[in-house]
Amino acid sequence: MDYMKFIGRPIEFVRPRKPQELPTKDILTEGEVARMLAACKNSREAAMLALLVYCGLRNKEVCNLRTEHIDLNEGLVKVIGGKFRKDRIVPICKGGAEIIRKYLAEYPRHSPVFTTLRENKPYNGWTLRKQVKKIAFRAKIRKRVYPHLLRHTFISHLIMRGANLVAVQQFAGHSSINTTMRYTHFNPRKLQQEYHYFIPGYQ
Repeated sequence: MDYMKFIGRPIEFVRPRKPQELPTKDILTEGEVARMLAACKNSREAAMLALLVYCGLRNKEVCNLRTEHIDLNEGLVKVIGGKFRKDRIVPICKGGAEIIRKYLAEYPRHSPVFTTLRENKPYNGWTLRKQVKKIAFRAKIRKRVYPHLLRHTFISHLIMRGANLVAVQQFAGHSSINTTMRYTHFNPRKLQQEYHYFIPGYQ
């Protein structure tokens, strides 16, 4: 160590960062998500929820979404300026698209997709978080529910149903496949199925 100091490159010991844990143990069941959708009072609430549970959008991405970035005929949602300023295209299922179509028919607008009703101001993350909490309370869900938990739920359910990890990475907008792979840790049954399906036949 004295040598390293002598050559001007002293060794510094840094405490390793604790890996960030995903709240996968707290994700909602498919039944709980269905209850939340049923608990929505109007098409506006349902559209917000649909983008979270059918597309896995982040809180800020829902708030910043513009009508010209939604193609309901093709079933696609374009996310502009997501995390790390990355753009991506996310598919939306027929059921989710119908929810958004109904909302836009009842609340005609150009952009953004969601604004406050009284002042017509763009939605913000805090307001969306509060709205999700209200819907969860109405649905009698006893967990702490917030927009990003619904994103975790969406990703987890895709993987549990056998979705390809690379495809899920693209849907979620993860910068690294390693982030997506962390969702497999809580689902050993899925890993076991993958193992038995792909294990080489040596005999």
